[in-house]
Amino acid sequence: DRTHRMFLRVAPATGATEILHHDEDPAWVLGRAYGFVGTGATFAFTAERDGWMHPYVLDVATGAARRLGPGGYEAEPVWWAPDGSFALGTGAPDGPHARELLRWDVVSGGVERLTHDGGLRALVVSPDGARFAEVRSKPAAPWELWIGSVDQPGAAKRVTASPSTAFLTWDGKRTPEIVQVESEGGCVPARIYRPADGRRGGPGVVFIHGAGYLQNVHDGWSQYQREYAFHHFLAERGYTTLDVDYRGSAGYGRAFRAAVKGRVGELDALDVVACAKHLVEVEGCDPARIHCYGGSYGGFLTLMALFRHPGVFRSGAALRPVTDWAHYHEGYTANLLDDPLDDAETYRRASPITWASGLRDRLLICHGLLDDNVLPQDTVRLTQRLIELRKTNFEVMLYPCEPHAFVDAASWSDEYRRIFETFER
Repeated sequence: DRTHRMFLRVAPATGATEILHHDEDPAWVLGRAYGFVGTGATFAFTAERDGWMHPYVLDVATGAARRLGPGGYEAEPVWWAPDGSFALGTGAPDGPHARELLRWDVVSGGVERLTHDGGLRALVVSPDGARFAEVRSKPAAPWELWIGSVDQPGAAKRVTASPSTAFLTWDGKRTPEIVQVESEGGCVPARIYRPADGRRGGPGVVFIHGAGYLQNVHDGWSQYQREYAFHHFLAERGYTTLDVDYRGSAGYGRAFRAAVKGRVGELDALDVVACAKHLVEVEGCDPARIHCYGGSYGGFLTLMALFRHPGVFRSGAALRPVTDWAHYHEGYTANLLDDPLDDAETYRRASPITWASGLRDRLLICHGLLDDNVLPQDTVRLTQRLIELRKTNFEVMLYPCEPHAFVDAASWSDEYRRIFETFER
């Protein structure tokens, strides 16, 4: 099952096997196996043995594994030197919201920090191992490409200048502040976009990212670039927006990501509700004008927040939402909820369609009919359930030519217009 990972030595002549290394996690094992490095006497992998993702090397002869670097933060190599002497990758030594370029020495086990400028970064190394290409970003500065030498990674040169002059000179763009929101069982991080004129007492919005295991509260350019623009649009109209990394999100270690095991739609939904409370009590928003929205897993949590915590939000927009986890694919749900045939009650409790009778607030659902990730049947079945429950406070918009992530600008524009009009109404 997914709670065990073993590295085995197999004797080809006899077929006999020997367990060299065994990782076990009562939630699910997370980590990558890179393979043999150097002469073949060493096997490289990543694991959360100290609660954080970090690189390890395994001595194939003895089965002894050792961690590279001090641990205590998320870090992962992306490239191992052909001779097995070192690895390059990124990590978060200054905290979970920024990534620095790191170099691990396999012989000594030490780690060298190669950058000190924060932001986000990702890199690939050339096939000959001589150079690397890296992209870097900051919250208000989109990704730029840098090229560097593996021998002198700190001397990388920037080779692109992506933003337009209009964007660079626009004084309306902002770097959202990262705040900590008090929730049940601890704090969760969020980025906050405040009204452009600094006013208080206006409406508030909680944005809920998708994927579940994903990080969106960080010191870099958001992969949710449309939402970044939309949050500026809202700020210009007096809205305060919180963009939350609820429990189960990436970047915060094993305990944070595994907290939702078997409790999907409960603990993470409480974090969303806590953001509504934060908007009212800390940011001074109007408690009668708090809204939420999100897509995919974020759409699922929007439904759970409205169905299981009625009255907290005045409205919510659930985009391409999962409504019944028993209809989603096993490769995802097996980690969070195990097998529906073994634990049907967990799936029932985690699925919004079970709680649809709790809807009291305004709901907008948007879904592309060509979605092959969260199938549109999820929205169709929930729509029928809401009809049977005699609910009159919901709307459904289906996009005939759109997949899970829309591709046509007209569809994106239509969707965000509907979200904003729902909030305004």
